[in-house]
Amino acid sequence: MNRRRPFQIPVACGILALVAACLDQNESDHNHPRYSHDYALTPSHPSAAIAIERGAALRIILPGPPAGSDYAWEIVSNNTHQLEQRTALIVTQAPTGQTTSVGFYSLKLGKSIVRFVLVRPSDRDAIPKGHFEVTVVSKDPDD
Repeated sequence: MNRRRPFQIPVACGILALVAACLDQNESDHNHPRYSHDYALTPSHPSAAIAIERGAALRIILPGPPAGSDYAWEIVSNNTHQLEQRTALIVTQAPTGQTTSVGFYSLKLGKSIVRFVLVRPSDRDAIPKGHFEVTVVSKDPDD
């Protein structure tokens, strides 16, 4: 005979509540990072190294594309297990000209190399007009 013990259901409910609280805490940290960094790239330096804290938000700002052109920045590589893209590539008009920005969130310790290319979206086989390579290293916030 299969008899249930009276303590199995409360224990199972307690475990589920604990798991739900942990998931909610992770989502809360993810939506409200403790640190936030902005990094602007320049055409004279096509590669950059950035160190951020694990759990930090990072916004990378790229120059251009030139206003009125049919070029757009695209991300062609990123270690998404380490650095999660939080926003789409957003083009805005700045006082110094047009810029494109994108937001990321550092999920864990490690390194991600993010590569950007400036291309015509309609012409997939074209050679990129511009490129950037950004190495993002996530470190422990206590270091």
